[in-house]
Amino acid sequence: MVSRALVVGVLVLVVVPAQADGGCRTVACDERVAERERAEKRASCKSRECKRRVARKQTRKRWREAVQAYGPERLRARRECESSNNYRLNTRNGLYGAYQFDLPSWRGAGGRGFPHDAEALEQDYRAVRWEPIHGGDPWPNCP
Repeated sequence: MVSRALVVGVLVLVVVPAQADGGCRTVACDERVAERERAEKRASCKSRECKRRVARKQTRKRWREAVQAYGPERLRARRECESSNNYRLNTRNGLYGAYQFDLPSWRGAGGRGFPHDAEALEQDYRAVRWEPIHGGDPWPNCP
């Protein structure tokens, strides 16, 4: 007598419900969707000038979101300590702007030109970016 075994595989299907707003569940997904939307907006423009304006608006929106997520009050306190909230401060000692960036730090955070020549929103954004890049507290004497 020959015995035969029957092997049955079980397929488990996991269904992850979509979020109510149809959005993503991961940061990477959010970034892909946002980049797709930015590309679609740029594609709707015909001129270079239009594409530059759209790209600039999108960049400023991204900066505002990062600053809001970090906490505008934390940044204000730091600006007050570093420069008395003066975005145009040039102390002529190699430190510039509201957060008293030196040029290597400014460039490390993605800035171009001089920090004190950049608009306020960009200086805030670069300060937000610089903290995790620096590792630790880049402004040890300020809150």
